[in-house]
Amino acid sequence: MCRTLLSTDTMQVKDYSAYYMEMFDAAEKLRRHEEVFPQDCQKAFLLGKSLVEKAS
Repeated sequence: MCRTLLSTDTMQVKDYSAYYMEMFDAAEKLRRHEEVFPQDCQKAFLLGKSLVEKAS
């Protein structure tokens, strides 16, 4: 079985102010990291759980 899970628009660095990266909106990256990334992690956990259950 093959499954795909995408976690997109992730943070490249922890502190955008320490780098010249004006092509990114640091505030938006942080907001997405705080709001969406935990949901992506939960989806990854559930995907792993379902794969293990199906393999048993």
